Amino acid sequence: MPMWLLLSLLAAGVWSIGQVAAKKGLAHVSPLWNNIIANFFTLLIYIPAALVLGKFSFSIPSLPVIFIITLAGLSYMIFFYAIEKGDISLTGSLSAIYPISTVLLAFIFLHERISLLQTIGIIVAITGVILIALPTSKLESAIHKHKTWLIWGIVSALLSGTGDFFNKVAVNQVGPYSQMITIALVAQALSVGNYMIDKKGRKLPKLSFNKFFPTLVGTFFAVLGFVPFFLAFHVGPASLVTPATSIYPAIVVILANIFLHERITKQQGVGIGGIILGIMLLGFGG
Repeated sequence: MPMWLLLSLLAAGVWSIGQVAAKKGLAHVSPLWNNIIANFFTLLIYIPAALVLGKFSFSIPSLPVIFIITLAGLSYMIFFYAIEKGDISLTGSLSAIYPISTVLLAFIFLHERISLLQTIGIIVAITGVILIALPTSKLESAIHKHKTWLIWGIVSALLSGTGDFFNKVAVNQVGPYSQMITIALVAQALSVGNYMIDKKGRKLPKLSFNKFFPTLVGTFFAVLGFVPFFLAFHVGPASLVTPATSIYPAIVVILANIFLHERITKQQGVGIGGIILGIMLLGFGG
């Protein structure tokens, strides 16, 4: 198995652990505080990981690279706002299309080329994720009721994919370790900016373990998953790494079946099969 694929699957697995917790936490903690907590975790996770893995060797990026990393951070911060706008099972399903913008940008600006089989694998894997995440019983009524979630979901997905592209550019320029240290520092400034803009989201709920623990778990694993993700960018093309990491909804479904005894529907089963086939084509279609 290629190293970039192994690291991508590791990132997807870590993200899947915190996904359910993050969903539950949004019922009590605003998107603003989700972003602030997640950005704080970047200091605790990225800097130690970068220093240890990089053997305390790093470089200070140029201003253009810092600007690119800042754009990447901004691109991700819309996610919690997007899933707050509607049923998370609907807005979350649209996040499955985020590799599309990454693949297109990597093809145009980084001149990455992938094989026909890998292209088919990307399409099959993304289709599988959509089948898993999309509750068809709610879709028609949600579309007729309001379209806000649809707009937010699409914008969030496209921005997330664009953020992945920016991070790939930064990793290419300074390596994953200098990139992680820089984004951890930049993220704190972004938190301040987010706090200044989102006046409605500043209010904290009453402090309680039950309300904050899901958010802490969800944001912690969301940040932790980016460590193998950035390392995958260092050894593999963005046009393959990002689609490979989009399988995490399938892992969530499988874990829920094993540990929570939740039934896997036929639609989800087809989606899981599509993802497995897609990943095989990604890894061995080159």
